[in-house]
Amino acid sequence: MKIMLIVPPLNFRRSYKELYEEYTCDGSLPPMGLMYLTSVLKNNGFNVKLLDLSAIPVTPDYFRKIIKDYDPDIIGFSIIADAVNTSMILAGEVKKVNPNCLIIGGGISPTFLYREILTNGPYFDIIVRGEGEYVILKIAELAERNILWENIKDLKGIAYHANNGVVKVNEGYNLIKELDQLPIPDRSALTFNYTYQFGQLELSSKKFTTILTSRGCPFQCMFCACSAFTQSKYRARSPEKVLDEFEYIYGEGYRQILITDDHFFLTPKRTVSILKGLRERRIDMDIICESRVDFARSEVLKEACKTGVKSVFYGMESGSQRVLDYYQKKITIPQIFEAVKKTREAGINMVVGSFMFGAPGETWEDMLLTVKLILTIDIDVPILNIVDVLPGTGLWFEAEKRGILPPDAWRRTVNAAKIFPGTVPLDRIRLLIDKTYDLFIKRGPYIGKQLIRTLGDNWRRGLIYRNIRRLGLNRIAKVFKEYTSSRRMYKYQLKNQESVNG
Repeated sequence: MKIMLIVPPLNFRRSYKELYEEYTCDGSLPPMGLMYLTSVLKNNGFNVKLLDLSAIPVTPDYFRKIIKDYDPDIIGFSIIADAVNTSMILAGEVKKVNPNCLIIGGGISPTFLYREILTNGPYFDIIVRGEGEYVILKIAELAERNILWENIKDLKGIAYHANNGVVKVNEGYNLIKELDQLPIPDRSALTFNYTYQFGQLELSSKKFTTILTSRGCPFQCMFCACSAFTQSKYRARSPEKVLDEFEYIYGEGYRQILITDDHFFLTPKRTVSILKGLRERRIDMDIICESRVDFARSEVLKEACKTGVKSVFYGMESGSQRVLDYYQKKITIPQIFEAVKKTREAGINMVVGSFMFGAPGETWEDMLLTVKLILTIDIDVPILNIVDVLPGTGLWFEAEKRGILPPDAWRRTVNAAKIFPGTVPLDRIRLLIDKTYDLFIKRGPYIGKQLIRTLGDNWRRGLIYRNIRRLGLNRIAKVFKEYTSSRRMYKYQLKNQESVNG
């Protein structure tokens, strides 16, 4: 039996022609979830092909040729909010070529939108809710024996089309308790040389990959679906399993890596064990990771710096304590300053802070407090976002409860500022973001610090050299200006909202 796993393109086009002609992507990372699925399925004797269309767009004719040539028995789509429409388009194309192909959808968005997708996307046969590795294996085993549909009721945590077209939902939820039972994700299935990107700027100058050392998040931030998707259950792989994968990756020639955990520093003892283990095994890689400011411990950060961590990404979100409390972030403004101070003292060269504008009830004065924080705090890169209402988030559930969620919200971007009454208008938010970027990068002391930090760091110099070679000085300036803008992530969404609503 042959299985194809697909990452759809990340946009909202309504037809395949639009999808291809208007293709945009802000950067693509290795599809970790599908790489795990590939390993599990291959280890159980299935032929698997992985196709990442968010990294490599193909024409409609070529996509149909791929389906015809490989002739899969099962196709699985990994779907996030930005790809609900495109996955339904592609599923329809698959059925035109191969009407008997079983089509499965999974991921964060389908976990919460299974009824909408099955109702409006009749080409999908099954939606998996939660983590899919072992339920999809079970589906494939049953399908191979031609007994899937007579046993479909026994599979927990799925939704599907019954014989009469009615959407059926099985009780339960798919969550893997012991992550160590999972095999190493199959990087050999990848057909694209990924780089860590911010738009067209590459942030990796050596062979790059990602690694996941834990799943889940015990926190319940209003704007994030992770806690709902993982039912607030944090699960960590053992340091030994993580180090074994690092060693394998290193042997494959990878020298730069992004740890995709939501909070790599969440369990300090385990984190330090991994960091020390990397040095003991003589694994020398440039590492990027993410954490929370309230878990920025000096002893962990110093170990991180010694091990090769070049950059830490912190979700700082707002300079208003009132807004942070609304987000249920459970951090304070002093903790943000303290985290940056400790990270600098530990010797880590690049600190990235993420901020959000446009929360329900956030005032203009709240936003100016965020701008003040951004211009005061010693970070290297601010990432400024507009608050979206995404499936599975507290914001989504609040909007549903208030009755203000648009009927088509499941298939397009919904800005909180567009639907929550009393929120600062979206146009003002965009202008403020653009002005904040402009003020931030033009400060004399900031420019001086960046020159000093760059001259003293091989990693930074390598990134600059790589991008100059790729783009040239004039193009880099243009790209940098484009991506320090409120329209960085929204240019294709805005255009498409007109087509969706029209």
